[in-house]
Amino acid sequence: MINLSLATFLVCLLPSQVFASSLEGDDLAIKRMEIMLEKLGGKEVWANARSVYTVERVRHYKYGDGIVETVWRDLEKPAASFKLMHPKLDLVYAWNKEFGWVSRDGAVRDLSRDEIQQKIVHWSRDIYTLFHQLAKGERELTIKTMKPNGFRVLDEKKKKIGEFRLTPNGELYQWQRFGSKESVTYIYGPHKSFGAVNFPDWSTTTDGHWASYALQIQPSPKSFESQVSMEKPQPDCDEQAWKGGAVNYDCHEKKH
Repeated sequence: MINLSLATFLVCLLPSQVFASSLEGDDLAIKRMEIMLEKLGGKEVWANARSVYTVERVRHYKYGDGIVETVWRDLEKPAASFKLMHPKLDLVYAWNKEFGWVSRDGAVRDLSRDEIQQKIVHWSRDIYTLFHQLAKGERELTIKTMKPNGFRVLDEKKKKIGEFRLTPNGELYQWQRFGSKESVTYIYGPHKSFGAVNFPDWSTTTDGHWASYALQIQPSPKSFESQVSMEKPQPDCDEQAWKGGAVNYDCHEKKH
């Protein structure tokens, strides 16, 4: 009869065996990927995360410093909810595969099919999406070693979608996303604790257009739908009740 300690150990091993089922790559690349995920808080955390909540203080070349960006991302299927607030910017949008909308300075419109398709393509290459997919192994990705300390990610058609460059101890310091007309490269600062995970304290694009300080990084085992409202804002909605799609609060009409 198997003892309780051994049974517990085997149960703990089982998710990792399942998560690695569809992932391909050379041994060194897989080892580097696993070390990177451990440095980010653990393979199990990112594999079991169904959504992730982030808050960042952002600098943008058009608006300067002081943008507060609040985001819910679905890690299981294409969907997200963004809110960016600044004295000169009031931008909120939410989308999934079926529909989406955007509110800019109070003016609301639906997203076009082309806009949604672009966001779906971006989602498949987003760094948080790939953390989850690499950890869980449910997508048929291929990873290949890069010198001196990194690895390249290829999609199901063996097309390059991203490159992770790591420090000698395995921490992420550069991420390059491919798949659009121009690739985007991010440089990351030192890792720090955000509770359940570790993550780089800051990041910046190499073109200087975008930089951010991470305030919250919270992977969640709960579904995106259970935490995010996709309802469009109404012109007479009480701003204190509506949270821009970030959480599931009802929108109450203003009383006259």
